[in-house]
Amino acid sequence: MPMCHKKCFDKIGALEAMYAARASKNPKRRECRIYHCSQCNAFHLTSQRRDVAAGQVPGASLHLAVTVGARLAAVSTNKAR
Repeated sequence: MPMCHKKCFDKIGALEAMYAARASKNPKRRECRIYHCSQCNAFHLTSQRRDVAAGQVPGASLHLAVTVGARLAAVSTNKAR
């Protein structure tokens, strides 16, 4: 299977990276969703929005988003101590 030349993540890793980019104070970080790449069988981040009306929901399922959000909140709390 051909490999792409983008940064590859598993699904949870991509969600964590996306939420970290959203929380970043760097205005150039605009990643808003993840997508599965059939070339490398991994997930990538993108700043391109997908038309929700076309059936593609940005990000991932609510369960994964809540789980990753809770993990990031725990990490942030531990760093503040």
